[in-house]
Amino acid sequence: MWIGDKEEFKASWKKIIDLAPRVLYPAHGKPFKTSDLNKYLPYLDKIRLYSLK
Repeated sequence: MWIGDKEEFKASWKKIIDLAPRVLYPAHGKPFKTSDLNKYLPYLDKIRLYSLK
């Protein structure tokens, strides 16, 4: 997955969580519950981004 700005990515997850949909249908992969975003949100802080430069 391509993440250019981790804080912006995290903010996007929070927006989705605040909208409170029951199920998310990603462009790739199987549908999943919004509760999964809540469950994995703390792990975003552990993601290390690498530069392609």
